Amino acid sequence: MSTADGLARHFVRRNKRSWKTISEVTGLLGLIFGLVGTCIGVFNYLRDRAKLIVRLQWDMAITGESEEKRVGCITVTNAGRRAIFMSHVALRLPKGGEISHFLIQGGLKGQKLSEGDPPAVFPVDQVRHESYANCWQK
Repeated sequence: MSTADGLARHFVRRNKRSWKTISEVTGLLGLIFGLVGTCIGVFNYLRDRAKLIVRLQWDMAITGESEEKRVGCITVTNAGRRAIFMSHVALRLPKGGEISHFLIQGGLKGQKLSEGDPPAVFPVDQVRHESYANCWQK
């Protein structure tokens, strides 16, 4: 065997090995970039969801009205990044009563809440709901 043949075999083996190494590196980079892309997609999904915050406040007085008249305020805020359309705003009444939901008249027509919009406020007359006052959380 001549030196030229040994040298040729050495380069052939080295070239085959380098192709395998390039394939391994490419596969590893594909795995890393695929995982990073999947993580970014999941984080974007979780960040961009619509999220509503609904608050109910009782025993509020209205300026210009008698001080004995009390109202409740339902405040709906969009804290998420997607716009939502809300309609049929209602109070769920405690079980055991004749009716299960009290529909708020101002919430029937529907309203769109986008990111950064001011909260939607719906006043509720408190007189009709005094019998449920002990059942609701304050």
